[in-house]
Amino acid sequence: MRTGGQLVLGAAALIFAWQMPRLSGGADQAPVVEVGDLRVVASELTAEFAYLPPPLLQRLKADDNSARIFAVDWYSRVLFAKAAQDDGFLAQNPGLGAAAAARERDMIAAHYIHKTATEQFHVTDEEVDQYRRMNADFCRAPARYRIARVGVVIGRNASPGEIDLANQRFAEIEKRLAAGDDFAQVADERSDYTAKAKGGDMGWLEVTRILESPHGEVIAKLSVGERTPAIDTGQGKVVYKMIEREEARDIPSAECRGKVEQVLNEKYRKEIFLRRVDELAARFKSSMNIDAFIKAVRAVPLAEGWERTWRPEDAL
Repeated sequence: MRTGGQLVLGAAALIFAWQMPRLSGGADQAPVVEVGDLRVVASELTAEFAYLPPPLLQRLKADDNSARIFAVDWYSRVLFAKAAQDDGFLAQNPGLGAAAAARERDMIAAHYIHKTATEQFHVTDEEVDQYRRMNADFCRAPARYRIARVGVVIGRNASPGEIDLANQRFAEIEKRLAAGDDFAQVADERSDYTAKAKGGDMGWLEVTRILESPHGEVIAKLSVGERTPAIDTGQGKVVYKMIEREEARDIPSAECRGKVEQVLNEKYRKEIFLRRVDELAARFKSSMNIDAFIKAVRAVPLAEGWERTWRPEDAL
């Protein structure tokens, strides 16, 4: 995340790094950072930053300036956290330390449950086939069409003169198309409409999206190379051309397997998550009064009008 021109990692592991237990095996290494009683060696930093988002890691590896900014930011947060503890700031703001620790728990728990699920669950071919049979449309690609368009746009507040000029330009477009001029060339030279590629090419669109248009049924019936008649859109006139068509098709098993595995893995992770919670609660002889917990959460006051003033970058 970039805030105020600096790279910021908001994880509590950095904010409260001086409070966290350090890795063992670093006693014989020279400290890279020292803040009060905290000694952080290179191997500990390497292990900690292994959990950074890959895009950020890539940027830090490739950009010296970003790496320097990141290092200074990390060091600054450790210093501020240390000062907050020593100056009594945490004591004056009860709950802040626990809120930071919650971020740590979220990150650790997410990695733990992912590893546990990956080790214990593997999707079999039989499960993939069964899911396909029970969800016939899941492994079926909908029809999609690649279309192009050429036309003129007439503003809602256009003057009679502007409307007349627009109609004249569209008449020239129709004349050239009727004479056999290349559709793509006419679109490049005369069209007011934007496109993904040259020649008025709008790219591939699924049939459901096309049918959402008031003129979708006319477009969907076109054969490859065929054009629609002039269509009045209410804000101009346009002609569509069918470039390519792909009808609905069944996705091959090998191609669809990844989609099925993703769904089944997610379903299993939820199951194993709940099962693991029960196991750990028994292991640690734990319990929770969920009603009291919910009541405590709902007791948090919200300032009036917070929706208008809160910004994502305000979150620490």
